[in-house]
Amino acid sequence: YRVSDSAAALSKVFDFAFSHEVLYLLADIAAHARDIKAALRPGGAYVAAMGCHKDSAVWPRWRKVIAETSSIPIYDHSLDGVAKAFSEAGFNVGVRPLDLDAFMPVTVGSEYFPKVVDQLRYYSQDKVLFRFTRTP
Repeated sequence: YRVSDSAAALSKVFDFAFSHEVLYLLADIAAHARDIKAALRPGGAYVAAMGCHKDSAVWPRWRKVIAETSSIPIYDHSLDGVAKAFSEAGFNVGVRPLDLDAFMPVTVGSEYFPKVVDQLRYYSQDKVLFRFTRTP
């Protein structure tokens, strides 16, 4: 385990990589796609969970909450923009809803989910899993 700004800098080739809510924190998705490609073997896959994006119904409210409560930089990426960046970097791109198949705890009184329906919609419609498979 090692923290790095670059997967390729780890000087290893991986079969699989995973990230959860990382993409919206990156200024340059295309550079990230090129970096992940350099770190994956041909046919290797990168799965990225993403709910913080411009296509999400809750993103305008969430972006404001994050900006007011954190000093981390956040970026407004669309699902189309992410897909395009990875496709252009040499990945086959797939996407699906997160599609939980179990009950989730209700977050009562959350700034992120003021209503239960907000939480249901987010996890069933807005949060997605991308699978980027490196082409040879």
